[in-house]
Amino acid sequence: MNKFDTKSIKTLLYLIGLVIVFEGIYLLTGISPASVLGQSVQKEAGIILEKCLESPFPPSCYDEEIPKLMDKMSLEDVIEVTKVIQGQDRRYLYCHVLGHYLSEREMKKDPTKWKEVLSKAPPTFCNNGFLHGAMIARFNTDVFTDEMVEEIKPDLMDVCEDRPDRSFVEVERSMCYHAVGHLAMYASNADPAKAVEICGEVSVKDDDRDYKQTCTEGVFMQIYQPLEPEDFALIADIAPTTQEEARDLCSKYDGEAYDACNREAWPLWRADIMKPGGVERFCSYTDDDLAQRKCTGAVMNMVTATYISDNEDFVGLNEYCLSQSKETYKRRCYANSATRLIQIDPRYTFDAVRICKMAEENGLEMECYRDMSYYGAFSFVVGSKEIKQYCSALPEEWRESCLSENGEWR
Repeated sequence: MNKFDTKSIKTLLYLIGLVIVFEGIYLLTGISPASVLGQSVQKEAGIILEKCLESPFPPSCYDEEIPKLMDKMSLEDVIEVTKVIQGQDRRYLYCHVLGHYLSEREMKKDPTKWKEVLSKAPPTFCNNGFLHGAMIARFNTDVFTDEMVEEIKPDLMDVCEDRPDRSFVEVERSMCYHAVGHLAMYASNADPAKAVEICGEVSVKDDDRDYKQTCTEGVFMQIYQPLEPEDFALIADIAPTTQEEARDLCSKYDGEAYDACNREAWPLWRADIMKPGGVERFCSYTDDDLAQRKCTGAVMNMVTATYISDNEDFVGLNEYCLSQSKETYKRRCYANSATRLIQIDPRYTFDAVRICKMAEENGLEMECYRDMSYYGAFSFVVGSKEIKQYCSALPEEWRESCLSENGEWR
């Protein structure tokens, strides 16, 4: 009889991997692993990795197990546990749902300090799920009157703006206003038209910055992708259950609201979208090029997560992009996939470059490298060590534009 069964061997490999991570920290920094992470962080990460090892999809298991640590650890230490787990399982770099769960638990300690809670997570942590969760947790238990909505508007106008304890890079700010859109659905008591109106009032700034698109997308994402029981209860009477009902709902709106409603309805088309040519078929609801560009971006968020974050299937993603009939969709498929990975977590930088190289093999690389170049100033503090590391991963001819102060390409 073998001394170790399959599960034991897998567990041993995970633990060996943890040792490598900790030793790597020591070699790079000269600081002992215990000093960096703490013995309890190492221990809890190992326990969760072992427990979730045999789960059909370990990231879902992590979503369930990690929040339990909030009963005995600080939020900061739980975030460190999450980072260790991400180091062992890259699929968990996209941990948006966990971000919601952790911020909601932290909010329960004192809901009045919701803005302070927003400052506790690292930039872009869990694809900005922490930001979303804290904001929604602050308001989703209230039934709002018109007077109450007017009272909270000043908070909604400045919650995503820089303050002494928190500065936002642009991708965080954009995603923050997206969360305001989710929040507006609660503030409007599930009236999408009223929620869109709130977005228009709080997300357009005097200095001409305009975040209405991401805010409006948050409104309709709340309809099509509820997470918690209270989310389902909120939209129970208005959420479409068929493709026909979705198109009917969206026909009631115009402009940005019409397009956001249609592109955020993708969950009802998911099976068809994942088939060859799927993103092109789904986005054909409109002939407007800008609307098609935004639609492709929204759909590729899901497609990229499926192929790369969940399965690291670069071959499959390459075939999917090439399956679109129009060159415009092929180019956007690669470009949106690359930037989506950076949005999920900057640790995907070399994978994003790999996607652009796949596009280059097919003569479709210009938009991919251009968008990655722009995304530098969008995702990092200009002049920081992080943006220099990011831009250095791009081909030499794109590094200068990537490092430029305004992020524009030549």
